[in-house]
Amino acid sequence: MRVNRSVLQAVTLLLLASLARPALATGSCSFERGERGYQRDLKRLSTAARITSMKDLFQGKVSFTKSRLPKAGAAWRSWAEGKKRFSVDLGNGCAVEGQACKYRLPMITTTKLESLKLVQNGRSTSVMPKSKLPILLDHSSEFWYDDHKVTWNGPESRYAVLVLFHELGHVKDFARMSEAQRQEFRTIYDRKSNNLTLTRDQQRKMVGFERSAWAHALRQARQLKKEGFDFLGGSSHREVMQTVYGSLRFYYDYSGTRDAMPANSRAWPTR
Repeated sequence: MRVNRSVLQAVTLLLLASLARPALATGSCSFERGERGYQRDLKRLSTAARITSMKDLFQGKVSFTKSRLPKAGAAWRSWAEGKKRFSVDLGNGCAVEGQACKYRLPMITTTKLESLKLVQNGRSTSVMPKSKLPILLDHSSEFWYDDHKVTWNGPESRYAVLVLFHELGHVKDFARMSEAQRQEFRTIYDRKSNNLTLTRDQQRKMVGFERSAWAHALRQARQLKKEGFDFLGGSSHREVMQTVYGSLRFYYDYSGTRDAMPANSRAWPTR
C-alpha cells in the first residue's frame, strides 16, 4: 500500500510529540508518567521487540542499527597511548569524525573523546556537548550516563550516534534537578544493590526520565537535519521509532528486582 509522504511525516511528528510530552513541561523536573499515558505507552510498545543485546543490533540487517565500522573494528579499541583521529561513514554522504586520546592511569587505561563532528556536503558541525563532562569510549556495547561521565561505544552505527544524544539528554535533565531528586534517581537506577521491587511512583519516574532523554535526542536529530546534517539518512521513520520503542520497553517491563535483570543487562541501552 502506498502512503502519501506528507501523511507519513505528520504521523511521525505526532509520535515524536507523544514521546516527548510527559517530561517537557517548562521549568519542571517531574518526570513521572501518569497512569493513562502509561497505559497508552504499553499499547504502543507492545509492537516493538524489546532490545536485549546491542551486539545483536549492530550485527543485524536494519540500516539504522547495523554497524558501519570497517571489518577490522574501531581503531580506538587497539591503538597505543596518545591521540588519534577516526572517521566513520554513516552513509548517504554523511560521516562522523573525531579525535580521542588513550590514557594509561594507575590500574586502568581509558580513552576520552576530545572532539566529534558531523561532516556532509563539504560542511561540518561539532556535536560535542558544551558541558565539560567527559565522554569515555568503552570496549563493550555499553552506553550510559552517571553524574560523573558518559560512557559510549563510539559511532558504530546511526543508532549509536542517536544514543549518545540520548545520554546527553540525561545530562541536561540531571542538571535541572535538586540534589534530593538526583539522589532519588541514583537509588532508582542502582541496579547492583537494589534488591527491592520499585514502587509505582519510582517506576513511573524512571520511564518518564528515559522518555525525556529520547525526546532530547530526537529533537537534536531533527535540528541537525534542518541544518543540513542528516546522520539518520536512509533510515525509515519506522526503523527509527521502532528501535527507540524497543529501547524503552525494558524500562516499562523492569520491576526493580535483581532477579529480573538478565545476565547481559549491562549491554542494554541505558540510563
